[in-house]
Amino acid sequence: MQSIELIKKQLTGRNLTNLLKSKNITKWKVHRECGLSYRTIWNWEKNRQRPSDESAMIVGEYLGLIPADELKKEELHRRLSELEIEINRLG
Repeated sequence: MQSIELIKKQLTGRNLTNLLKSKNITKWKVHRECGLSYRTIWNWEKNRQRPSDESAMIVGEYLGLIPADELKKEELHRRLSELEIEINRLG
């Protein structure tokens, strides 16, 4: 899987503009399908904001940058880490 930082780079500025154009997908469609505000997508494209890890993974999967099985694996690792932290806190 590509690193999350590389995916974030692909989702900002001209990279995002070119990616959306190549896939014939609008910012509006990304907003609707991924549950992010249109303004957020617009801010990414204008380099006014960078995607969070979670948003980058959601949009990255939608745009085909991350295979769905890799996304699930990443989510499981994140949840496992959260559980380990909680167990250590309670322990």
